[in-house]
Amino acid sequence: MASGRIFTHDGKFYCSAGVTTGIDLALSLVEADHGRRVALGVAREMVVFMQRHGGQSQYSEPLKAQATSSKRLSDLYNRIEQDPAAPWSVSRMAEFAGATERTLHRDFMHEFGQTPSRFVEERRLAIARLYLESSRKSVKEIASISGFVNEQKMRRSFVKLLGILPTEYRDRFGEAAIRDERSIG
Repeated sequence: MASGRIFTHDGKFYCSAGVTTGIDLALSLVEADHGRRVALGVAREMVVFMQRHGGQSQYSEPLKAQATSSKRLSDLYNRIEQDPAAPWSVSRMAEFAGATERTLHRDFMHEFGQTPSRFVEERRLAIARLYLESSRKSVKEIASISGFVNEQKMRRSFVKLLGILPTEYRDRFGEAAIRDERSIG
């Protein structure tokens, strides 16, 4: 299996990372053969999401963060989720967690494989993605709600981490895109 991918294929052979990713793979095959509208209908009937694609990570970052073995990191994660717009500097996070900055950095690298700052950026990005997918709020509003300093900072994070602009993300995954797919045919 390619590193971190939930499913992959090589010629006529397909492989998924597990049971639920097999559902993702099956939905991608339905979409390839019959279009997004049919695949969305199948997903609705199965009561599953039609959002994940093969290149996505096989691990849920929120679940991974909640399942951390460290109570202080779990509490910090919950606090960041509750108030993503707060100024989550490393020193503030360390203070909240009752650790030194160096210890916090070491704990984050051990538990999540990333720095505390990168963790916060990715959480803010995940929140922004949800708003782009499901609301009509402006990109500027979403940047503020999600905790980005401004629209430009959010754009840079989207391009750096996802390779796409926030407006392109909304066009592809937002409710309007799904409605447009439903009306086709």
